[in-house]
Amino acid sequence: MEEAFIEMYLAGVSVRRVGDLTEVLWGSKASPSTISELNKRAAGMWP
Repeated sequence: MEEAFIEMYLAGVSVRRVGDLTEVLWGSKASPSTISELNKRAAGMWP
């Protein structure tokens, strides 16, 4: 699931849209703070 968040981040998908997509795909909506935290991790993967 984390890889899907990273892919959405790299594609420029908004936090709100990511939350909506997680609800559709996995049946529960990811919180904005969870999405932001994963985005921070993704951003830290590249110098």
